[in-house]
Formats: sequence, C-alpha cells, structure tokens
Amino acid sequence: MRFRVFGFPTQVEMSFWIMAFLIGALSSGGKPHMIAIWVAVVFVSILFHELGHAFAMQRHGMRPSIKLYMMGGMASAPRSPRLSRGQRIFISFAGPLAGFVFGGLVYGMTRLQPSLTQLTAGASTGEIAVAATVRALLFVNVGWGLINLVPVLPLDGGHIFEAAVGPGNRRRAIVASIVVGGGIALTCLIFRDYVEQYLDATFMAVMFGSLAFQNYRRLRAMPVIKPVAGTQRRFAIAPKQAPPDTIPPQVVKQLKHARQALADEHYYEASVVAGLIIHPQHEVAPSVRQEALHIMGWAHLLDGNPQEAMLAIKRIAAQGAEPDAALVAGTLLALGELEAAREVAEAARRHGDDRKELVATLIQVLIRQGHVARAAAVALDISEELSDDDIEQMATLAFEHDSYPWASRLNEVLFKRSHNPDHAYAAARGRALEGDTQGAIKLLKKAVAAGFKDASQAWSDQALAPLRDGDAADE
Repeated sequence: MRFRVFGFPTQVEMSFWIMAFLIGALSSGGKPHMIAIWVAVVFVSILFHELGHAFAMQRHGMRPSIKLYMMGGMASAPRSPRLSRGQRIFISFAGPLAGFVFGGLVYGMTRLQPSLTQLTAGASTGEIAVAATVRALLFVNVGWGLINLVPVLPLDGGHIFEAAVGPGNRRRAIVASIVVGGGIALTCLIFRDYVEQYLDATFMAVMFGSLAFQNYRRLRAMPVIKPVAGTQRRFAIAPKQAPPDTIPPQVVKQLKHARQALADEHYYEASVVAGLIIHPQHEVAPSVRQEALHIMGWAHLLDGNPQEAMLAIKRIAAQGAEPDAALVAGTLLALGELEAAREVAEAARRHGDDRKELVATLIQVLIRQGHVARAAAVALDISEELSDDDIEQMATLAFEHDSYPWASRLNEVLFKRSHNPDHAYAAARGRALEGDTQGAIKLLKKAVAAGFKDASQAWSDQALAPLRDGDAADE
C-alpha cells in the first residue's frame, strides 16, 4: 500500500496490518468492531508519529519517506546532511512529541466532553465504540510514546541517548541498551503482579528481552568493525606486507597458490592452502598470517560459510590488525546483521573506500532495510564501476519504490553509455513523476533523436500525464 501524506512518500507493509489485527483480536476478545477500532487507531497514531520525524527531517534539508511495518514505523531519507548532536536529538524526539500532542488534544476533548469516556448503564454500541477509540488513542499516543523514550536501541529513546553521548560512543549506547532492556525484562517478570496493573507484563518482558538480545548480538560484532583507511585492492590484505625476500620461498608459493584459487573461485582449495600457511607449526611473519586469514575469510564467505568467515575475521582482529572492511561488511550481511554491516560499509566509505565489493554490500543492506532511495543514490555515486545490468536493475527497483529522481538519473547514465532510446524514455518517465516537466521533455527529445518512435506508447503512458497538461503539452 503506497500513498503520499503531506508530500511524503508512504508505504504500509502487509506485516503492519497483520500484527495490528492480531493484537487487536487478542485484546478485544475477538469482537470485529473493536478490532477495527484498534487497527484504525494504531494506523493513524503511528503514521502521526512518523510524520513528526519526517517534518523534523525536512526542516534540516532532508527528503524523507515513511514506512509502516510490523507494529512500528520508520522515517528515512536517501541523503542526510551532517547533523549536530542537538539536531539528531530533535529529529529522534519529534516522533514521540507528535504523539504527545495528538494524545493531549484527545485528552483535552475528554475534559470538555467527559461523556466520551464515562459510560452509563445501557450505553449504546456507538457510545461504547467512541469510548474505546478515545482510550486506545490515549494509550497508543501517550503510553507507547513514553515506552518509546526508554533508552534502548532501536527505540527513539535509544537514538536520543546515542546522540547525547556523542559520535564514537555507539558501544556505550549499545551497552546501555543491553542493561536497561534486560533490567526492564527482569523487572516485569519479578514484579509481574504490580506491572500487570498497568501493562501486559509478559509482552513487556518479551519485547525488552528481545531488544536486549539484539543489542548483545550487535555488541559481539563490534570488535571487528574497523574501517580500512583508503582505497585498497579487491580482497584487501594487511596494509603492510613483509618484503618478498623475507618470506620463505615455499610460503611465497603457497600464497600465490591461495590467491589464484580464490580468483578462480576454487574456494575450498583457497581456504585449505591458506590454512596450511597459518598452521601452528609454521613460523610466518604477522603480515603473511594476516594475508592468509583474509584469503581464508573471503573463501569461506564466497562459499556460503559466513560463520567460518567471521572466525577468520576475529583471528585477524585478535592480532591487532584491521580486517578488510568489505570482508567484514559482507560477512555481517550474510549473518543477517544488517545494521552492523551498514555501519562498517558507511564508515569505510567515509575513509575513501569505494570498492565495488564494499559498496555492493552497502546497497544490498540498504535495499533489505527498505532504504531503496539511499541505495540508488549510492549506486549513482559509483555508477562508473557498475555494469549496465547492475544499474538497470537498481533503476528499475528505484522506480518501483517511487524513488523517481534516482531512477531517472540512473537511466540517464545508461543512456549516456549506450544511447539506447529506451533508457532516455525511462529517464523521462522518472523526471515527469518527479515533477520536473522541463527535464522530462528534454529527455523525451533525446529519446526521439536516438530513435524512439512509439508515439502511441508515450501518449498513453500515465507516467507522462503531467506533460500533457497545460504549458508542458505545448512543447
């Protein structure tokens, strides 16, 4: 389900409706009209919450989009400027603040009209429904808003705390999330009878326990998150290698063998030969050991064994060396640690590492997290290193997710390469949907000049409808 609210592209995933329905069914005893009220309240309230984030992001020059999924939501932007600590806190707090304002308005109505919540004997079905709606609005906007401010990642309170402690202190925010989340889960279990007077103790224990565990997994992955400074070779090895004449000839031969096996996609062979080099009985220089471990890590990762690849990464880190950021990010992605993989890849890019292996991982992570516009922007940044097929797939995906500006620009890259009129036509469709009619017309003219002749297709294309209206049609 896709639509726009105040100009913000909005997507609602099926999982949102399913989870809202299930919780409504459990809390209302299965009454259809009460379930409908709950689902509607949750939808409106969470959308209002995300609009708070979106307007705050827009205020700082960002172009956010909104996604609702499971029982939560997310406002994100393809490109974000460098924000100060206060600005990051403001954006994180804007969502709960919007909910508090909404809840405050509802509460004010109950003060003006006490009958909205004070039912009398013989109340009609309509009066009961109105009272249930008011109570649900207050609970979701105020109650959930307060819970959302608990300093546990990825809740808004966790992001506020992370911003407050400053850059470079993510580990501290994660540790705090583990302690607070675990503490709340234990409190709900130990003092169940007291908590049940206000909240569902089991639900709270499960929610905060799972958040604490997620942060624990993220913390375990952090020791190997060390970006590689500067652009390096594919399958980057230790930055400082021992001079060739100090390495025994047999080891030089084995390293060459392992490298070639990796390049030839003989991953098992590459890992076995690399394992021989780092055998405990062999005395080899640290740089040689690190190179062999990198080869072993890449071989395991590309062979579909990310757990073994992570072991190799940890062995590299244990020696005080920096594991290749592309290897770390790719391994974390394969293990499903999307946020950690993104952190590694983005940190490495900030240090100038734009290798295709690293950026491709970042693009995959962003797509899986739903940040398609951001993924397309990254693809455009390194378009010179991507194949035509890669760019076309990314452009198609961006168009399908309403990221029309990026879809248009990626298709322009393809047109400059191939002069295929279909790419210019696709770029024009994106520009038209973006609202840039003049740019769309220029691209259509380029398509025609390059050989595009299907006028009936262009005339019936709904994406080009803005060009058939008003002044645009005259051109």
